[in-house]
Amino acid sequence: MQTHFQSQNSGSKKYTEHDARAKNINEATSRLDALRTLIKAQGYSGYILPRSDEFQGEYVPAHAMRLAWLTGFTGSAGFVFITLDKATLFVDGRYTLQVTQQTESTLYDYDVLDYQQLATAINQQLSATDKLGFDPSLWTRKQLQAIQQQTASEITWQPTEKVLIDEIWSDAPAKPSGKPYSLSLKYAGVNFTNKIQQTLYLLPKAVELYFVSKPEDLCWLLNVRGNDVACTPFVLSTLLIHRNGSISWFIKPERVDDDLKQRLGDNIQIYHPSALESVIKNTISSTDINNAGLTLATDFSQTSEQHLRLFESLITTIDYANPISDLKSIKNITEQAGSRAAHQRDGIAMVKFLHWLETSALQEGAHELDLDQKLLNLRGESDLFRDVSFDSITGSGPHGAIVHYRVTEESNRKLQPNEIVLVDSGGQYPDGTTDITRTVILGTATTEQKKRFTQVLKGHIQLALAKFPAGITGAHLDILARAALWKDGEDFDHGTGHGVGSFLSVHEGPQSISRRSNVPLKAGMIVSNEPGFYKNDEYGIRIENLVLIINAETNGSRDMMAFETLTLAPIQQDLIDKSMLTIDEITWLNRYHQTVYDTLYSQLPADTQLWLKAATLAL
Repeated sequence: MQTHFQSQNSGSKKYTEHDARAKNINEATSRLDALRTLIKAQGYSGYILPRSDEFQGEYVPAHAMRLAWLTGFTGSAGFVFITLDKATLFVDGRYTLQVTQQTESTLYDYDVLDYQQLATAINQQLSATDKLGFDPSLWTRKQLQAIQQQTASEITWQPTEKVLIDEIWSDAPAKPSGKPYSLSLKYAGVNFTNKIQQTLYLLPKAVELYFVSKPEDLCWLLNVRGNDVACTPFVLSTLLIHRNGSISWFIKPERVDDDLKQRLGDNIQIYHPSALESVIKNTISSTDINNAGLTLATDFSQTSEQHLRLFESLITTIDYANPISDLKSIKNITEQAGSRAAHQRDGIAMVKFLHWLETSALQEGAHELDLDQKLLNLRGESDLFRDVSFDSITGSGPHGAIVHYRVTEESNRKLQPNEIVLVDSGGQYPDGTTDITRTVILGTATTEQKKRFTQVLKGHIQLALAKFPAGITGAHLDILARAALWKDGEDFDHGTGHGVGSFLSVHEGPQSISRRSNVPLKAGMIVSNEPGFYKNDEYGIRIENLVLIINAETNGSRDMMAFETLTLAPIQQDLIDKSMLTIDEITWLNRYHQTVYDTLYSQLPADTQLWLKAATLAL
């Protein structure tokens, strides 16, 4: 089958068990055939299915993992285009190897995740009289427009009445039914009444209603959390903010217990999701409809096409950037203090883990899944640990070169001497969300490995040392993390840093550090600092800390900002070529390690204290 990107590891074995492969082929073929039968019955010539659900989040509940059920691909970004005789999966650079391992290449072509590429495929495979089916609840209008503006105007885009996959997925898991809960003010820092007023202040006066469908924004606004999806404490629901400051929250009423109702008060009314239309109609009828500017606003980049079609049939609807995203991105004083506390807690678990990994894992015959479980157990020693913040990446040897590797029973490698192990993991605590990557050599590193690791470390330190004026975006800083690799003709194919929530999503915008970021960085934002290097089929390197943007002291006329490193865990010195580091870089590393030692030493058992002392010695 045709492949439009370069596989990161073309020599990797797809499955270890022939029977498992055969079973997967049969299931994948049967499901694709069933979907094609349905597509044909609906009168479509093609159909597009995204990985997202109606809330457009990175993590989706089990019943909404439709792309994974159909194809086997479990990555967090992708979509598939299916015609009656061809199917193409589009995924980004993080998943170019994963998609070929998880899906059947006799059924699917592979291409890069790009709307222009999808539009090209649609133009090539559909004719002017064809209908293209899409589920309006799973796409935002801006996503659809980005594709449609590049496709032939004669092709008819036909919305489905129901999500097609749901028609053939007979044994799909049940939808989430757990009860949301209130996040204490000692963690949230600001009550929800103040947050609602802050949001209203940022909305145009003519906006009578603002619709919110993004789970992290709803959870932040109401100071609630839930367990609707793995790794992220979301409540999957929607709400309307009324101009008078009241809230209509659309969630099955039986899910909200009396205690939470009492905490929320009468100003927040709870409605079944099916009541959205009637609430809007009632709002219109009770408002001065002679006001020609009466509008409902929502963010067209976040809200489903299905919701927009409903709104536009009832009321003037405008596209307005979600102000909650910006408010949420700047952590208040309580959230900043909570993140520091969460990172100390997480640092204790990480130091214990790294001690075990460097000194005992090989002797115990550990496999990659053992690393995952060890991390979970150590984080679980804290009473405040709630969940991992994402599925841990524990890649040894060649698996470390897979940027978003997910170990399975089939892929589970035994750790080997003199191999590099890359471990990317994080935890969810009520006072903060963590994300850390450490790269460890289990034995002796080669000259090349030391060189690449030190280049990555230089990039990490240069970003950590950065001072920058107000208004600077992540795109301006991204080069700092790559310069050392660029000098050698190398690079990494992922962003340098992503925003992080406060007991919310580990990947949270709008801020980031990448070539594409156009959002100014502001004091109070948290981002990751994670340059890397990946050698196909051999090893991967990544060094990741979370950093808080703070106001910096300056002798000049400009307001300046800097980064405060939050993450606390040693960076392995066995992989460092000291001769490649500048005095400033060595000074930063030594000060960082001294901070790790001073902060965590007294909270560790005696044997781990000895290991930490050695691991943080001045370089």
